[in-house]
Amino acid sequence: MILSKIKTPVIIFVGLIFLISFISNAEDIKVGVEGDATEYETIQAALSAAGDTDRITILPSFEEYSNSNTGGLRRSKYVTVKDNYAYMNMHGWIGGFVVYDISDPTNPTYTDSVTPYYLGYSHNSPYTNAVQDGYLYHGEAGGGLGIVDVSDPQNIFGVGFKDFGGQSFDVAVEGDYAYLADTSSGLGIYNVADKSNPVFETSFNFPAGGVSVKGDYVYLTDYWNEQLRIFDVSNPSGATEVGNLNVGSFPVPLEVKGNYAYVQEFNGNTVHIVDISNPNQPTKESEITLPSTIPNGGAVTIQGELLYATTGQGSTSKSIVSIYDISDIQNPREITSYETGYTETNAGDVKGTDVFIPVYDKWNPKENKFLALYENTKKITKQSISNPLFISPGVNASRTAAHWNELTGSLVNNGTGVLSATLNYWGADSGPTHPSNPDGSGALVSNDVIYSPWLGDSISDGTGIDADPDSLGVQLSQNVNIIVDDVGPKPTTPQGNTGYLNQAIWGSNYLPYQDTIKVRDGTYDATQQITDPVEILNTGGSTADTTVSGPIFVASNGVILGGPNHGFTVTGDITVTSDANGPSTVVSINRNVLKGDLTHNGTGTVDALFNYWGPDGPEVSGNTENILLSPWLLDLPGTANMTYKVGTLGADPQGGVARAIEDANTDPQKDEIRVDTGTYTVSSTTPIAQPVELVSCTGCPTTATLQGELLIDTEDVKIGGRKDYTTRGFNIEGDVTVANGVDASTVQVNWNNIYGTVTNKGTNTLDATYNFWGSGDPASSVNGAVDYTPYLPDKVCKVLDYMSNNDIENPKDAVAALVCEGGSASERAVCELTGMGLDIDQAEDLLAQYGLGRVRTATEGATTSAKFAELLGGYSLPAGAGGSLTNNVVAGGAGSVGDRTVAAVFGSCETIEVNFPLADFQGRPTKNLTPTVSLVRLNEEGEKQGLTKVTTAYYSENKDSYVTDFSSCELTPGYYLVQIDLPDLSSLTQVIEVEGKQA
Repeated sequence: MILSKIKTPVIIFVGLIFLISFISNAEDIKVGVEGDATEYETIQAALSAAGDTDRITILPSFEEYSNSNTGGLRRSKYVTVKDNYAYMNMHGWIGGFVVYDISDPTNPTYTDSVTPYYLGYSHNSPYTNAVQDGYLYHGEAGGGLGIVDVSDPQNIFGVGFKDFGGQSFDVAVEGDYAYLADTSSGLGIYNVADKSNPVFETSFNFPAGGVSVKGDYVYLTDYWNEQLRIFDVSNPSGATEVGNLNVGSFPVPLEVKGNYAYVQEFNGNTVHIVDISNPNQPTKESEITLPSTIPNGGAVTIQGELLYATTGQGSTSKSIVSIYDISDIQNPREITSYETGYTETNAGDVKGTDVFIPVYDKWNPKENKFLALYENTKKITKQSISNPLFISPGVNASRTAAHWNELTGSLVNNGTGVLSATLNYWGADSGPTHPSNPDGSGALVSNDVIYSPWLGDSISDGTGIDADPDSLGVQLSQNVNIIVDDVGPKPTTPQGNTGYLNQAIWGSNYLPYQDTIKVRDGTYDATQQITDPVEILNTGGSTADTTVSGPIFVASNGVILGGPNHGFTVTGDITVTSDANGPSTVVSINRNVLKGDLTHNGTGTVDALFNYWGPDGPEVSGNTENILLSPWLLDLPGTANMTYKVGTLGADPQGGVARAIEDANTDPQKDEIRVDTGTYTVSSTTPIAQPVELVSCTGCPTTATLQGELLIDTEDVKIGGRKDYTTRGFNIEGDVTVANGVDASTVQVNWNNIYGTVTNKGTNTLDATYNFWGSGDPASSVNGAVDYTPYLPDKVCKVLDYMSNNDIENPKDAVAALVCEGGSASERAVCELTGMGLDIDQAEDLLAQYGLGRVRTATEGATTSAKFAELLGGYSLPAGAGGSLTNNVVAGGAGSVGDRTVAAVFGSCETIEVNFPLADFQGRPTKNLTPTVSLVRLNEEGEKQGLTKVTTAYYSENKDSYVTDFSSCELTPGYYLVQIDLPDLSSLTQVIEVEGKQA
């Protein structure tokens, strides 16, 4: 990355846009380079001047905000800050006190003012003040101690004053005692328990300039003897001096913090730092030379390990605020300085990193102001910094933001507050190195740095985020990867939404393209409104490990939440606002556990497929007809052997089954698709390609319907079925096909109402038993090796109702019983055979072998199994009996009629004797039959013309045959068929001719 040494960069148009952006964001920044006294106004300038390993320091910088309303009082002198208020002394002939509300330092607001004339006192020139417990204490230039009630900053008023003479430069308060530094009376100690009547306790006569109190000790500057003097005031009325130290030239202002006293030279420029840890033996540690004259009201304010000094009184030059690092007390180091636009000032005070000082123009006494120096907001954006980056003490780090950078050096925050350094690339996808980020391997960061979320590699070669490293700055790629982990301090967005994911959403909203937010395991808030296309994915794997709370507001197209193996547990409601609209899918919310409601107020389609909504299913509102809901999940996303639920909710319900099949095809494990009542379309273009159970889940009488061709292109598939007496099958109005190469023996298609064709193109036999095939013959509805028997005689629901009502567990028994009650003749025959002890297969075999008529005759005529076998086996002429059935047989035949041979001829009046033996199917003679013998008239073509005679033959023991006879006398000459009908429905026939005329 070319950053720190570019002199004449080649900038393409896009790079120029970014360059303008980051320069404008850094206009108010002040940057230092290690070993270089110059303060640079841009990071780029500092980088250009720095060596490869030089530390780059972000320095304090200020913006001025002032208020010139002093209530008519003049000559701003001294400022004390207490909580959200600043109290400013006005040291002029028209002097007094002014209070400002500084809760917003960029807008200091005048609240009230008062003059020491409040109790009729003639003096009116207070120098300094001290505020404690709602009261302001001040010394007067004309001598004396005044007390003002400031408990209500909107209404301040004087409550007490004592004129003790002299000239009171400074005041300090501790408990019920006030300590005055007076030019004539020295240290004056006063009991102020009664605010309206301060009581003198004791004094020490020497010209005192400054005073400070800490615990049982009071510290004063004796400017005549050039000493710091220390008094034990544990007994205020018996105070004693315990130590002193010669220091400086004409020391007056004094500041005490911790174990150190900061003694300032009046009209000089030196601050002496004295160790007072042993009050009896104070020792000088070091000194600081300020850039200009110290005012008589003091210059120094201590804030933590920083010393703020305001100088410039009495000079025509502008006053200066300087900041020093005193963490190493023996080697104070100047951090930076700021020149105000005013010629005179005195000591102010500091709140946080903001400085509040009194300023006025000595050449124009009416020009008085309260000045707030706001340590300003800094933005470090789209920079590539490999140098160590250091946030200086005195910088309000909480107002500093570093985003969209490549920070591959270290980052140390020594400022005040926590630095927002989110959305940066740290040299590794794992983020920066810090104890709170145990997996981080990128650049080192210090404490008090918010670093999550960060940017992951967006460049294909894994080298970072700069899409154009030959141009100045960082040119982000169009699709940025934002990595979210719950490590380090939590960030807060400019809209006030706290949390790592909220910050990532804010960052994605800022960028113009669809970015990817990769969220690691944890629990995250997502209340930041989504206003730009983004893909939010869980990289932890399990929805149970990554929770997102809401409410979530989606106000953009192109938003994706979750996905295969990337879903979340979402505990809040999701609202798609009216800003998300379009002619097609605008938002996708998939593979999540959704515990709240989904509201769609836009106009495009919201894809909310494959989510787990809990046992009660989806909870949606708004434009629900444009929400794709079906199928949803009945198991947590990622569960082995997933269960899908298909219903008629939302947009395009007809496509629910096909979508479930398509999704299940991506899972090698066997899933289950449960289909609610409704009509659904399937297609061979979306075949079943992975093991699955496709079942109806509503039961009778509202079975789901499948239309279109259902193509099965894999093994281990089940379509339909039953559970106890409840159907899990479908009304299948289209065709079902098992594809080539599939082992059809692993496929089951059962308990469905099938109105199309079932085709098996695979190997082995397809189990398609227990289906209802409509009113047609199942054989005409199958192709290939399909086992469809037993099949149902009625619709699935009726069969199951019958089983339930009659407590039948075996479906074969139910089928047989239903067939006996209302089946076809063949089915009833099977039923009757099973009643005789045969199973269904045996019964169907007999029916196929002997035919329906013969079987029905056998079952109806038999009283025993032996008789059934005899009737079924049939009767015939015994072997050796010849073929004649009558007398008068002509050898070789007597001609023919049509295609029939005439066997016998009778005269006009002869007896026609019918004589024939019979044997059963085993060849045994039968004697107990009653065969029917008929004479049927034939025409010249041998066709039957009508029945002439009918009689019954009987068995003759003498002849060992069945006999009967007819007389030809009653017959018209011509041809007749002698037909003997046997009990097994078989017949014996013979053609005869009757000659002559009837006698």
